[in-house]
Amino acid sequence: FLRVKDIQNGRVIYRRRKTGKIYNIGLTEKASKLIAHFTDLKTADPEAFVLPIIPPGLKDLEAKIKQSRETYRHCNKALKRIARLCQIDKPISTYYARYSWANIARVYFGTNS
Repeated sequence: FLRVKDIQNGRVIYRRRKTGKIYNIGLTEKASKLIAHFTDLKTADPEAFVLPIIPPGLKDLEAKIKQSRETYRHCNKALKRIARLCQIDKPISTYYARYSWANIARVYFGTNS
């Protein structure tokens, strides 16, 4: 999960847990504004989460994982509802939404990550 300490000088810098690869990604103006809407990077605890996906009171890792799964489940239900309304008969989930966003970013913004 993205933490305040992962954002430095207008960039997101983090190590991917799955591969260990370090990513250093510049923030667009829109992304910076979105982050600022949720978190004041200058005054927030460096360990705090940037986006309000996990409530700040959860310290226990298992509680964080449970909350994360519940959030994914809620998002997936909403995506399926949207797909039905749009008459899309293919399976839709956060996995596909994330994959689609990565492809859009690659094509339109010329990024490989």
